[in-house]
Amino acid sequence: MNDRNFHLTFCTICSNRKFDTNSGNLCSITNSKAEFENYCKYYIEEKEETNKIKERLAQNIKSRYQDDIFGHVGLGNYYKNINLNDISKHEIDSDIIIQRGKSKFLGMYYLIFGIIPIVFFLTKLYRNVDLEKNDFIIFFSILVLLPLLLVYSGLKQILDKKSYFTADRYSFMINNKKIYFNDIVTIGVTNIDSSIGTTRKRFIVFGTKTQGLKEIELDGLNITESELFKIIKKRCITAV
Repeated sequence: MNDRNFHLTFCTICSNRKFDTNSGNLCSITNSKAEFENYCKYYIEEKEETNKIKERLAQNIKSRYQDDIFGHVGLGNYYKNINLNDISKHEIDSDIIIQRGKSKFLGMYYLIFGIIPIVFFLTKLYRNVDLEKNDFIIFFSILVLLPLLLVYSGLKQILDKKSYFTADRYSFMINNKKIYFNDIVTIGVTNIDSSIGTTRKRFIVFGTKTQGLKEIELDGLNITESELFKIIKKRCITAV
């Protein structure tokens, strides 16, 4: 996979890295940028660098959030660390997630197939087509009432403001934020006051090697918090 950002999730803490002022992190063995697909055969984790990143993330978390001494995210911007070892090993089928992410397209289909029979029925009325009472009721039910339900369902899905989670083997995407599973070092949850101060929003906070702290809003997400953690547990290499 020719993705520099993915490669850096390895190179950043690799003991074989060297820094070049023009090119950034290079491999000291090949003297070039990484070009591996799934995993680098030269990768050796430098524990000291990993610990430095964890310490830096811990300081950032401490300065931004409050410790949740009661074991839950309560009032204030309390932060609770998530240990993936405490999460069920139940696997989530990624195809279900991808299908949920396509619901707006399904809404368009509902809308189109709902409008067509309604237009057909109104055209018949406009042309003064004679219909018996029973025929009118049948036509009205089939060509108006049922299509209206399709139109309603279609509009509901199209106007849905949910944030859709999609994932592949190496990363996931939410609200145009891409996070690589191998980039994750720490995971936590917090509640943050909104800008108007009347509501509180729940966020997952990812501590990453290359991007620092990344907040993902959970409210309105198309999967549950538990499902997201299970997906990460299944695919993440270094999260603890």
